[in-house]
Amino acid sequence: MTPVDAELSGYAEARFTYQIGVDDVPWALIERVRPRFTIAPTDRMSAEVVVEGALTQGRDTSSVLLDTLLASDLGPVLENGGCTFYDRGATYASSQGYLSVERLHLGLNLPAVDLKIGRQPLRWGSGLA
Repeated sequence: MTPVDAELSGYAEARFTYQIGVDDVPWALIERVRPRFTIAPTDRMSAEVVVEGALTQGRDTSSVLLDTLLASDLGPVLENGGCTFYDRGATYASSQGYLSVERLHLGLNLPAVDLKIGRQPLRWGSGLA
């Protein structure tokens, strides 16, 4: 019986910004953790899950952008068009406000094709081989 390959990796970060000359709260602190767990029970099969947890404190730039848009000439057009916006007070009311599953996929390496099924990044373009 071959051993199962498993790996736990990821990163954690904290970013602080301070804006001079703005109204309201001039600072923002963003904390993020993104662990990745990969398991390969066989040479031809693998699974990966990436979960992200993120908190934002201080200035909410999304809220500032929303206020700017609604105060502009575009505001009535957005409201009449039926655009809905998130409830600012409920950002962290549930785990959906700070937790998300970024990747969750199963990989199969068959003789004729490599297949990945699930939520994963989509890459395109060209590269040098």
